[in-house]
Amino acid sequence: MAGVARTVQCVQPNDFLAVWQGLDDAQHDDVLCVQTKPTTYRALAGELFHAEALRRGVVGLVVDGPVRDSQAIRQHQQQQQQQQQSSSGGAGGAACWCFAKSITPYAGTTNALGNLQVPITICGGDNLNIRTNTTNNGITNIYPNHTILVGDDDGLLAFSAAATTVTTTTATAVVDDHHHHHPTTTIITTRNEILWDTLERIVTKAQDIQANEAWVRANLQSQHNHPHQSLHSFTNYHQHVQALKQQQQQQQEQQQQDDNNDDNKGTKPEKIKNNSLLTIFVESIYS
Repeated sequence: MAGVARTVQCVQPNDFLAVWQGLDDAQHDDVLCVQTKPTTYRALAGELFHAEALRRGVVGLVVDGPVRDSQAIRQHQQQQQQQQQSSSGGAGGAACWCFAKSITPYAGTTNALGNLQVPITICGGDNLNIRTNTTNNGITNIYPNHTILVGDDDGLLAFSAAATTVTTTTATAVVDDHHHHHPTTTIITTRNEILWDTLERIVTKAQDIQANEAWVRANLQSQHNHPHQSLHSFTNYHQHVQALKQQQQQQQEQQQQDDNNDDNKGTKPEKIKNNSLLTIFVESIYS
């Protein structure tokens, strides 16, 4: 893997709407680098994001936090490498690598707009462990359109195009079979009938999600049939982002109005609710 950093900064723990935003802007040969909040424990990327990154020509995902669907990501990467190797006469070729701090079956939320193309820091951990000089206390600074990242099974190198010092990163690429985890569901209840009813609904919902994602994945991989369709086009992503931006604007206007009103000083402004949810267009799947 070798490419230039495109940065994403998540502003809330466990929320990966910022990754959607970064992926929407991603270009060929980008390495999408994601800074998470320290308390993040849910996945910020998975199989569909990796498939979309492949479609866009993104060469790497570097997530300072958890990802999921590790087996599918490995398969995507291996298939792409085999195709590139066949087309290049055995010389091998580009694929979309995925480096992450950890792996989990649990997906995050999509409620908070993030910051794009800003300087970020990756603090490392057991699997995404930054090893560099002693002056930065194990923190790697990533600058958009400036930091170059090179990586393989052994880890990552991050360095400035104009710098002479190379920062060495050891990371766990999502290619190791022993990192695959099976999802588990824990339900706490005092009534067995509620437990089984809830479990049945969860399983049914999970099966629906699997079917929907399989349909999207098949379309992303069949670009000769759908050459202009992206992952975002199968969702309400743009409407969802617009709704969140409108909510932010309304909150800012309300805050300014409250600040200008002496009678309301010291009172907590009413929170503006937003019912927008990021979803796949399920109705188009079965039509």
